[in-house]
Amino acid sequence: MRLLKIESNCGHFLTESGSYETIDKIAKSDLLRMVDAVLSDDADFDDYDEEKIKNQAHQVVYKSLYDNLVSLQKRKAEFIDESERMYLDDYKRYVENTQQQSD
Repeated sequence: MRLLKIESNCGHFLTESGSYETIDKIAKSDLLRMVDAVLSDDADFDDYDEEKIKNQAHQVVYKSLYDNLVSLQKRKAEFIDESERMYLDDYKRYVENTQQQSD
């Protein structure tokens, strides 16, 4: 799914409804949805190209989003492993308690 794209000399992001909106209208909820999409799906982005985006504000926002989402995508396995390790002890205790209660 293409989360970020460059079209008509502007940066755009994929909205929850599946349409594209200009990057300057992005909200916190859109950012969280994009992070979830990167961690769960195969997210895709148009590469940042300063020449293709004429609006300087769009350049700044698009580049920042692009860099951060690509970085997260590259570290996705590391992030998931770290999250799982964080709760591993609690999970083991839960399994032990469940087994003891069933005995």
